[in-house]
Amino acid sequence: MAATTTSPDAGNVRLDVCRMCQLVWFDPEEWQRLPLAPEAKHESKPTVTLSREVQRRLAEHSLDRIDRERDSDAWVSDVPEQGWKLWVGMFGIPVENESWGTSRRPWATWLIGLGMILTSLIAFGGGEPIYETLWWVPADTFVRGGLTLLTGFFLHAGWLHLLGNLYFLVAFGDNVEDRLGHGRYLLLLAFADLAGDVAHVALAPDLTIPVVGASGGISGIIACYAVLFPTAKLSLRLVVFWQSMPAYALFAAWILWQVVIALLQGDGLTDVSAAAHLGGALVGVVWGAANRPAQPHSQGRPVE
Repeated sequence: MAATTTSPDAGNVRLDVCRMCQLVWFDPEEWQRLPLAPEAKHESKPTVTLSREVQRRLAEHSLDRIDRERDSDAWVSDVPEQGWKLWVGMFGIPVENESWGTSRRPWATWLIGLGMILTSLIAFGGGEPIYETLWWVPADTFVRGGLTLLTGFFLHAGWLHLLGNLYFLVAFGDNVEDRLGHGRYLLLLAFADLAGDVAHVALAPDLTIPVVGASGGISGIIACYAVLFPTAKLSLRLVVFWQSMPAYALFAAWILWQVVIALLQGDGLTDVSAAAHLGGALVGVVWGAANRPAQPHSQGRPVE
């Protein structure tokens, strides 16, 4: 081996060269000390200018391809990264695998959630007299001027009922509110809840049983989310493993399950008003379809 030193421009790095094979031996870190070779200069090529229409179509094609890839990826086993989502999943509740960016603060969602918390806490502390004042009895809908239709929305039967509705309201309501705007979002909640009440009356075996909860309106939010963000990746814990699927697929499975519960409700075999869920979901689907962007790529992108 013969020792040699590179030129000053190359950093004066000492190298060992084999006299017979003419190969260079690099000691540790010597390779990293060598400067990078200057980039080769290429002759400039003429620039091709595409029309706006061609650029638009190329962009749409690329975004549609990304959507198809994301949709196929949404069916793989995928464990959520955030620890709190793992705990939520223990109860069989779906969680978002992506954080969809919003352009506005979901004030309406937060205020509705706060109203649910305060009303329910007052009822939890006050007991049956408060419930009798605030709950909605279908057979006596117009008592107190029909105000119980509103107060019954904010009232909940217990902590699990309240926390479950709060989770779905906050988890999916912020994106729906961002897409629709505050006004149309509140109208969606109102019409979905009213449709849920009508569906409940149509199927309830006993109209004298009080009704509490915001499930009809929140079902409308869930349905609207599935229409506006059909390829959003959601994860669901199935026994011991996690399964990811697009929002539209999970929503379809949820609708089938609600149909089964509604049949039980008609026979008086359950206290859950699946009819209210289905009525609210129907409004959510129609509302989402009416406000869905004409082009799929304009739905927005998740923030990784």
